[in-house]
Amino acid sequence: MGFGKIIGITVVGVGIIGAVGFMVLKSPIGQQFTGQSNSMEPIGTPVRIEAASLGDLQRTVSAPGSIEPRTLVKISSQVSAKVLALPFREGDLVQEGDVVVRLDPQNLVAALDSAKAGLKQQEASLLGAEASLINARLQFERLQSLHETGDATKAELDGAEAQFLNAQSNKAVIEASIDQAKARIEQAEKDLENTNITSSITGLVISLSTEVGETVIVGTTNNPGSVIMEIADLSEMLLKAAVDEANIAPVEVGQDTTIYINAYTDRTYTGTVSNIARKRQVASDGTGTFEVEIPIDLEEGETLYTGLTASTDIAVEHFYDAILVPSQAVLDRRIEDLPQDVVEGNEQIDPNKTFARVVYKVVDGKAIATPVIVGASDLTSSVVTEGLEEGDQIIVGPYRVLVTLRHDMNVRDMNAETEEVDADSPDSDNNSEDSESDDDQSEDTTDSENQEDTNPNRPVIQIRRLKKYYKVGEEVVRALDGVDLDIHNNEFVAIMGASGSGKSTLMNILGCLDKPTNGAYVLNNKPTHKLGMSALARVRNEEIGFIFQTFELLNRASALRNVMLPMLYSSRHIFSARKRAKNALKRVSLDDRMTHRPNQLSGGQRQRVAIARALVNDPSILLADEPTGNLDSKTTVEIIELFKELHNAGQTIIVVTHEEDVAGHADRIVRLRDGRIISDHPTESDPIHQDWVDRMASGRGSLAEVTQAERELNHIADQKRQVMTIILSPIALIVRFLWQTVFLALAQVWANKTRSMLTALGIIIGVWAVISVMSGLNGMRGFVLAEFEKFGARKMWVWGEVPDNKRAVMSWTDVKLSVYEANLLLDKAPSIEELTPICNNSWPVTAEQKRLPSVRVTGIWPEWHGIEDRQVLFGRPFSRIDDSERRQVCLINDQGIEELGLDTDPTGDYILISGRRFLIIGVVETKDAGGFGGGQARTELFIPFATHKMMNPYTWTNFMVQMVSPDASEDAQAEIRFILRNHRDLQPEDEDTFGMFVLQDEIQQFNAVAGVIGIIAGSVVGISLVVGGIGIMNIMLVSVSERTREIGLRKAMGAKPPIVLCQFLVEAVVLCIVGGLVGLVLAIVTVAVMANLPQLSALEHTEISKFAIVLAIGFSALVGVVFGMGPAIKASRLNPIDALRHE
Repeated sequence: MGFGKIIGITVVGVGIIGAVGFMVLKSPIGQQFTGQSNSMEPIGTPVRIEAASLGDLQRTVSAPGSIEPRTLVKISSQVSAKVLALPFREGDLVQEGDVVVRLDPQNLVAALDSAKAGLKQQEASLLGAEASLINARLQFERLQSLHETGDATKAELDGAEAQFLNAQSNKAVIEASIDQAKARIEQAEKDLENTNITSSITGLVISLSTEVGETVIVGTTNNPGSVIMEIADLSEMLLKAAVDEANIAPVEVGQDTTIYINAYTDRTYTGTVSNIARKRQVASDGTGTFEVEIPIDLEEGETLYTGLTASTDIAVEHFYDAILVPSQAVLDRRIEDLPQDVVEGNEQIDPNKTFARVVYKVVDGKAIATPVIVGASDLTSSVVTEGLEEGDQIIVGPYRVLVTLRHDMNVRDMNAETEEVDADSPDSDNNSEDSESDDDQSEDTTDSENQEDTNPNRPVIQIRRLKKYYKVGEEVVRALDGVDLDIHNNEFVAIMGASGSGKSTLMNILGCLDKPTNGAYVLNNKPTHKLGMSALARVRNEEIGFIFQTFELLNRASALRNVMLPMLYSSRHIFSARKRAKNALKRVSLDDRMTHRPNQLSGGQRQRVAIARALVNDPSILLADEPTGNLDSKTTVEIIELFKELHNAGQTIIVVTHEEDVAGHADRIVRLRDGRIISDHPTESDPIHQDWVDRMASGRGSLAEVTQAERELNHIADQKRQVMTIILSPIALIVRFLWQTVFLALAQVWANKTRSMLTALGIIIGVWAVISVMSGLNGMRGFVLAEFEKFGARKMWVWGEVPDNKRAVMSWTDVKLSVYEANLLLDKAPSIEELTPICNNSWPVTAEQKRLPSVRVTGIWPEWHGIEDRQVLFGRPFSRIDDSERRQVCLINDQGIEELGLDTDPTGDYILISGRRFLIIGVVETKDAGGFGGGQARTELFIPFATHKMMNPYTWTNFMVQMVSPDASEDAQAEIRFILRNHRDLQPEDEDTFGMFVLQDEIQQFNAVAGVIGIIAGSVVGISLVVGGIGIMNIMLVSVSERTREIGLRKAMGAKPPIVLCQFLVEAVVLCIVGGLVGLVLAIVTVAVMANLPQLSALEHTEISKFAIVLAIGFSALVGVVFGMGPAIKASRLNPIDALRHE
C-alpha cells in the first residue's frame, strides 16, 4: 500500500472517529459523563430576589440654602461724620445699649452753634417786624376814619391797607424762620447725640466694614449709606432654603426637616419650617425658587457661623406600614412589549401612555411582569400602592439582568445558591461517598423521568392559554387568543374553522413549526414552548408525523426513498431504515410501487406515500393538513378509510379540514373562530355538524371549499419547500465522491512531492501576497473603524439649529429641543430603539477631601446606560423614578473618584454639586476620550435629566439616539425629519430647525473607499496566482503524458470518462489548494511580524482576514479548475486501448 493511501486512510479514519466521538459526547449519556448535561445545571438566569415588605417611608423635598441668624442688625450712621472710635471689634460680644461707634462731633457742634445764632438773628428781626406791623395798622385805621368823612381818597385807603397786610406777612415769615431755626437746633442736637451709636440687641459683631478715621455717609434714595458693622444674635439660627418652584407645592409651615451643613459633615441638624415666601425669586440662570425659613434646633450654648452653605430635606409626606420595594426593582417597560394577557384589563396600566411601571415577581421560577402603581419614594425605596402584596417575591438585581429581563423568563435565586454552596463546601471532602450515591440516585431519577408514561388517561397534547400574535403594521393580529385544548392517546380529532380562524396557526404550533407568543404547549410531557430549535427539530422528527395537502414528495426520488427521508435525520433506525420504509409502504398497500417516482403515481397513491412517510418513525401523533383537499371524491374516501384503519390500530390523528364530510369521520370536532375555540364536542353531538348532515340529507347543503387564493398561497409555499428538498437530497452522494477523488489526488501529490511544490510555487507566492496585503489593509481599516466605533455605530445625534436665513428673526430658544419632542420620537419613529435627552453644565463639585472648580455634569435619562453601553460598576443606575421625582442623586466615574479622593465604592456618600447635596448611587466605568490619537479620561458626573433642568432650565438640550440597527440610518433620519417638521409646523419651503449627525454615514463612505483600495490591491497581487496557474497547466499536461498507461488501465477497469476528468481536475485543484495552504502559513507569519513591529503600531491588531483566506484559497481552487480543465479533458478523451499501448 502506498504512503499516499496510508495518509488518506488515516485522514478518513480520524474524521470518522471524530464524528462518532462528537455525536457520543453530544448524546445524553455523553453529556452526563462529561458533566455537561442540562439536567446537571441550574435552570434560569441568576437574580437577586427579595420579598416585598411593609415599612415606613417619608417623601422629602431637597433644597440648597445658607445659614443666617434669626436676628441681624446692620449698624449704620444717621449723620455724615468721621469715625472717632470703634470700641468693639469683629467677634466681640456686645450688650444691648453698648456704644459701638463714636463719631467726631466737631462739625456737628459747629452746626448747632450756627443754628442757635441764626435763631437769635431771627428773633431780633421779629421785633422790628412787630413795630412795623403796629405802625401800619394805626395808619390804616386813621385813613379808614378819614375816608368815611370824605377827607381821604379811596386810593390812600387802599395803600394803607396794603402796607398793613405786608407788615403782617413779614412778621409771619420771620416767625416761620424762627421755627426753622429752632428745628435746626433740635436736629443738630440730635445729630450730636447720634455721634454715639448704641446696639439694639445683644450679640456678636460678625462684620466690621469701617475703620477709625473713615467718614461714613447717610444713605439716600439712590445711594445706600455706609454700613459700619453687623451684629447678630447667634443663639437663634435659621436656614434660608431656596426651594425649586417645581417642588414648592407640598411644602408647608410646621414640617420637619433634616439640615446638612457642608462645613459639618460629621453631623446633621433638625428644624421646622416657619415661613414660606409668597413671591417667586428668579436667579440669573433663570431658576425660579421660593425662600423657605427653617429655624435650626441648636444645643444650649452652641453657635454657628453665618453664611454657611447648607441643604435640607423637608419631610413633606409620611407613609406608615406601606409596601416598600427597592427603587431599582421598579422598571419602565413599553406597553406594546408586554404580553397581552398582562396588559388587558389591568387597572395599573394607562393605555394612553407609552410606558408602564412594572416589577418582576418570581412565580414558579419565572419572572412575571407585574404592572404597579408607585407612590412616593426616597433615594432607595419606593411605595407600591397597587399591584403587589406583602411577601411577594420580586427581582431586585443585578442591574445587567434587570435591563434585559422579560416576562416568563426562567430565573433562580443567586443568594440561595450561594448559601447552598457555603453549606456544602466544608464537608465536601467527607461526603464523597454520599455524592456518589446521590449521582446514582440522580441517574435513576433521570431514567425514570425518561421512561414512557403508560397511563392511558394522560393527554398526548396539553395546551393552556395559548396565544399567538402577529404585528402587521400598527395592527396586532391575534391569530390565537387563549386556546385551551387536551388531546388524548388514540383520539381522532378534526379541527375546523373558516379562513382566518386560527386553525392553520394552531396546526403549525401543534407540529412545532412555530412557537406561541404566550401560553404552554406540552407534548408527551415535553414543554415544547420552552424548547430550543434543535430540541424542537428532534420532537418534529420523532414525535410528529406530517401529512400535507400537496403531498410534498421529492419528484426525483422513488417512493421508497421518499419514505426513508425522515430517517436520514434520526439516529434511532440507522441500520433498519430501508426495511422500515418498505414495511411502511406495505402498511398503506404500496409495496408494488416502491420504486415508482411521484409522477408515476396517482394522487391517492402519492398521499399514501406521504402517510407512510409520516408513520415511518412511529410518531405519537399524525397531523394532517387538508389531506383530501387536492383529491377527487373516490380517492378522498380511500384516504379517509386509511385514516380510520390507522386510528383503529391505536394511532392518534389530528386533521385540519374545512370539509364537514371529512370531519364527520373523526371522534371529536374542535371549531375555531377569531383565534378562540368556540365549540369542542364529540362528532355525534356537534350541533353544527348535525345541522350540516340534515341539510345534506335534504339537498340544501354543499361542501365547503378552500378559496382559490388560499390554494395559490399553499402551492407557492409547497414549491419552495420542494425546491429545498430537491437541492439537499444529492449532497451526501457528492461529498462521498469528492472525498474519494481528493484521496487519490493527495496520493499523487505525495508521490511527486518536489515537483508538486515547485509547481505550486506561483500559487504559494500569490496566496501569501493576497492574504498579507489584504490583512494589512484590513488592519488599517480596523484601526480607523475602531476609532469610529468608540462613538457607536448605531448612534446618531439631534440638536436644535437656527437656519442661516432665519438668524435675524429666530433665536436659540425658538429651536431648542424639548422633552415632549423626545417622547414624540420614541412613540412615532420605529427605527429608533432608544433615546435620551442630554444637557451639560460645568459646575463646582466638593467632596470631603477636595474641591474641583469645574466638572462636566451631564443630565441623562436612564436609557443612556444602554445607548452608551456604560456599565455600572458599583451601586445602581438611574431609574425613571429618579428623573420624575427630580432626585438629587448622581453617578460618578472612577476617574472622578480618584480626583475627589473618594473611596473605591463611594455609593452612599454625599457630594456637593453647585452647592446642592447629591447622593452617589453608583459608579460607571470610565470611557476613553477616544478620537484619533486617543485622549485622557476625565471626571464625569451624571444626574437625572429633570434634576439638571431644575438646576439650569436654560441649558442646551441634545438628543442621543440609538437606532434599531446600523443599516437603519436613512430610515431614522427620514422619520426624525418628518416628525419634527410636522411638530414644529414647518412649511415645505422652510429649512430644518434642527440638525442630525449619523456616524454610520461616515463609516459607509470610508468602507466604500477602503473597499475600492482593497479590490485594486487584490487585483495587482492576484496576477501572481494567474502565473502560478499557468505552471499548474504545464505540469498537468506533463502528468497526462506520463500517466497515459495508468489512464488506459483505469478505463479498462470501468472508469468512465467523467470519472477520469474529475480525477485530474480535482488533482489540479488539490495541488493549488496545497500551495494555497503553504502560502497561508507564510502569510500568518508575515501578519504576526507586522502586528508586532513598533513602527507599524496602527497594525497592532491586524489579523488574518477570513475574507482574504476564502478569496485566496477559493481563487487558488478556481485557478486549478480553469488551468487544469484542458489536461483533464485530454485525459478523459484518451482511447483505452491506445493508452495501454503507450510507451
